[in-house]
Amino acid sequence: MATCGLPCLLCDRLVFNDLDQQELLFDRRRVYSILESTGVPVPKYVIFDADHSATTSIVEEDDCVTISGVKLRKPLVEKPVSGEDHNICIYYPRSQGGGSKRLFRKVGDCSAQYYPNENRLRLHDGGSYIYEELLQTEGTDVKVYAVGTEYAHAEARKSPIVDGRVLRNARGKEMRYPVILSAEEKEVARKVVLGFGQTMCGFDILRSNGKSFVCDVNGWASVKDSTKFWDDASNLLRAYCLSALAPSHFSSSPRVHPPRQPESPRSSNAVDAEPELQAELAEGIHGPHHSTPRPLRHQRQLWACNVLTPVLCL
Repeated sequence: MATCGLPCLLCDRLVFNDLDQQELLFDRRRVYSILESTGVPVPKYVIFDADHSATTSIVEEDDCVTISGVKLRKPLVEKPVSGEDHNICIYYPRSQGGGSKRLFRKVGDCSAQYYPNENRLRLHDGGSYIYEELLQTEGTDVKVYAVGTEYAHAEARKSPIVDGRVLRNARGKEMRYPVILSAEEKEVARKVVLGFGQTMCGFDILRSNGKSFVCDVNGWASVKDSTKFWDDASNLLRAYCLSALAPSHFSSSPRVHPPRQPESPRSSNAVDAEPELQAELAEGIHGPHHSTPRPLRHQRQLWACNVLTPVLCL
């Protein structure tokens, strides 16, 4: 491993994010394979590989698509296998109006566009794609940001498939709300960190019918608008460094390895606030159009519920 030239041990013995493993994040096929191998739930999916298109059977119907014998019902999500390609499509059955919705990187306040007459799958154009059934999530996605195996922060945002409109706060950032992770979701965070060798990373959770599924993993992800997360993350990373430099003096510092099993969710006054937070988010999604996002009435942050061990301020 290359060193930075400083007279310290960190460059030679402490790796936060494994860059070789991070290369895997650029291929959605490998991401899903690793998630499944570590026991992390993913949506039902099938891969169309353009290199084997000649031997791949494809049957398209009004309400479903069958690829290599795997039948997926519409609405159907179509993702390029490249993790760097964010042009994702959703195809709807005729019973829901048909057509497709194209998702893309945010442009101003827009992140999706509906095309009522576009029904043709892009696999016919020669590309490789992952196809998966669209999970019903009541209009929200959950973004999770992990630091080591013992800390994770989660936020809910309006899903881009709702109307393609990005809600922003007074600082111009996408409007998000802190949420509480379940014990199972905390275990998922631990598995993602260990499975991909990424001490600091992010991933997306879809909550559907009482279950949680991971649909994307990102390296070096950070919360965009929270000084609290930045402080906690920097304190944890500092603790890891000090523990690596002098383990006998910092034996109480949090460690990435060996991992600890998640504890039961801690009780907190913030738990009582979550239903109202969710109600506000739902109101923002399904309520009347507002040109200016409304401020969150409950400013209480839900940090303690997602921390499995205390953050050390050294």
